Amino acid sequence: MKRSIFMFLVIGVTIIYFGCSENNTTAPELSQGDQVTTTLAKAKLTFEGISECLYREEGVPTILPNGKILVVGKAQYLDVVDNPRVSGLALWTTNKKKEADLYSVKLWGKIELFVGVAKVEDVDNAMGKWDISFHGYKTGPFVVIEATGQGKEGSVKGLVAKWEYKMDIRQGFTFTTKGLIFEK
Repeated sequence: MKRSIFMFLVIGVTIIYFGCSENNTTAPELSQGDQVTTTLAKAKLTFEGISECLYREEGVPTILPNGKILVVGKAQYLDVVDNPRVSGLALWTTNKKKEADLYSVKLWGKIELFVGVAKVEDVDNAMGKWDISFHGYKTGPFVVIEATGQGKEGSVKGLVAKWEYKMDIRQGFTFTTKGLIFEK
């Protein structure tokens, strides 16, 4: 027992000693926490663009006992961004919990993003598919949504991405979107 504890401590100290490097002497103003790891820097690709509404179905409102209103809606968006791996037809299922004043709304749901297609009829020919979960809110005319997705099929299988969608409803139902793709 004592020998295994001693070995555990020796291994731990070795990992700490060899796993840490000294501060960069060529840039003394940078500490170890400020230094960028090369593998992490190559692991992320940014993207941005728009997500244009093609079709929306609000759904039937259900009044909850606490006075809030729950609505489950469906929508189709065309995501046109500067990275083809996250461009295509997005099918949204959105849960909306509206406050009694109808001014504040919590949002959550799922998105299926079919890469490289623009119509529902073409989803079988998609180059890949993302399964995405999201949550967000609407306050007045402003909508903000954060989403995380996993590549499930085709060219995006195994990838992970994060999206941020923003919309001002006074200017229509088009989101601006940006995010990161984490490569394998």
